[in-house]
Amino acid sequence: MGGLGTRSSGLKIATFNVNSIRKRLPIVLQWLKCNKPDVLCLQETKVQDSEFPLSDFDGSGYHVTFRGMKSYNGVAVLSRNAPKNVAYGFDDGGEPDEARLIRATIDGITIVNTYIPQGASLDSPKYPYKLEWYQRLRAYFSKHLSTKKPAIWCGDMNVAPEPIDVDNPKAKKKHVCFHEDVRREYHETLAWGFTDVFRKLHPDKLQYTFWDYRQPNTLIENRGWRVDHILVTSPLAKKCVKAEVDVKPRNMENPSDHTVMWGSSYSASLALKIAGDWPDLVDGVLAFAPGEYFNTHTKTWIQDSSTHITVPTFITSARNEKPSWSDIFDAIPSKHKTSYLPPTPGNHGSRALWKQFSDNGGYWMAVEHFLTSNFKR
Repeated sequence: MGGLGTRSSGLKIATFNVNSIRKRLPIVLQWLKCNKPDVLCLQETKVQDSEFPLSDFDGSGYHVTFRGMKSYNGVAVLSRNAPKNVAYGFDDGGEPDEARLIRATIDGITIVNTYIPQGASLDSPKYPYKLEWYQRLRAYFSKHLSTKKPAIWCGDMNVAPEPIDVDNPKAKKKHVCFHEDVRREYHETLAWGFTDVFRKLHPDKLQYTFWDYRQPNTLIENRGWRVDHILVTSPLAKKCVKAEVDVKPRNMENPSDHTVMWGSSYSASLALKIAGDWPDLVDGVLAFAPGEYFNTHTKTWIQDSSTHITVPTFITSARNEKPSWSDIFDAIPSKHKTSYLPPTPGNHGSRALWKQFSDNGGYWMAVEHFLTSNFKR
């Protein structure tokens, strides 16, 4: 998500319905160690606060904020930097549902982590409560957030927004997570001012985040749902670089029925870093998104597609005008070509080695390493 900043290069945030934090603790700790997100939002922790395994996160480098109850629900936020302005549940006079909603500010970014009610069945009183929950959320966002300021809403929404987001959609029309009423409520809440970053970057990709293990072979046959989402306001949507689903946790021993959804961005401080490294290449402005630039002299973001740029445009979208590995290679001064490549035997900053790195690690891995190799946490 964009312009965020616990690290110089932006924010990496993830969401994961663990379906019991105590059962899934090894998976969570391993994912944190291997992937190093800045923020991890958890749902369905299923533990009352007095029994949350807080000590297991000692030494992990994460602040842990949580609110839960015995056996059901429960939400938590793990963050590298200390959260501020932490609040739990609704504050509209109705049922607060504190174990389903956490709001926290991390590095100036408001994050709302929710575990939306599932709804049980269309004839259950829990289903209209679910619809009402979305209506309350819209009022909550209007009270606490602004569409003009960076904010993230993530979690298990218990809604597959479109037919592409669920296996066999025709058979799911009367399911509480795909019925037209709940999808309408979800889209109206999204329209308050959020962008689905996964769909922004992958408009046609078939990808699920939940595979019911009460039914046989759902994961093997890929019969699932995309119900876990990361949604951001406009200031962040512009700078979103990656939004992916990591299926590996779902394949681990004793897994949750959900898996991890994550996204990442670049920040203005990265533009300053590049400008400092290559003053001879920068004419005051670096491009980070179509029509959006960071002025390295005034240290402000501007939107002007006609601005003159003397460095290649680094488009923060996997679909729009992204430079090739060759463009990036050509942009690096000779004296930096070695330092911006992985330390490998015989590395002399050659074009062939850069191409090999890009091919083996994937395009964005190459770009990220190129942009952030000199950064320290």
